[in-house]
Amino acid sequence: MEPNAVISISGIKCDNTLCDYRDDSVSVESYPQWINKPCPKCGENLLTEEDFRNAEMLLSIGHLINSLPPERMAELNQALTEEDLEELRNNPLFKDAQGLDNLSGDGKVVISFDTHKEIKVSEIKKA
Repeated sequence: MEPNAVISISGIKCDNTLCDYRDDSVSVESYPQWINKPCPKCGENLLTEEDFRNAEMLLSIGHLINSLPPERMAELNQALTEEDLEELRNNPLFKDAQGLDNLSGDGKVVISFDTHKEIKVSEIKKA
């Protein structure tokens, strides 16, 4: 059976907003060894304990979504109204997310999250 959600978490970036260091090759499985490590470029923290917990929480949410029968996921997707989308636009989790309208209608979507200091949806694209 195909999963409802494909969970793909990877990469690491510096906590310093003035630094552009990032390494997209870092796997989520190796995150524990990156906690509180200094950025090789500026020395700031690369992964705080809070950011690590946020990534773990996203993995747990993905597993929960995958525990739902595909039929239930289809029902939830079809039930999303214009009012629901407007409510999501005002929700801090979705604030400034690109492509929110892609949540309505048929088909799967790819949702990109940022876990720096908070969990936030950054982009939603059709799969």
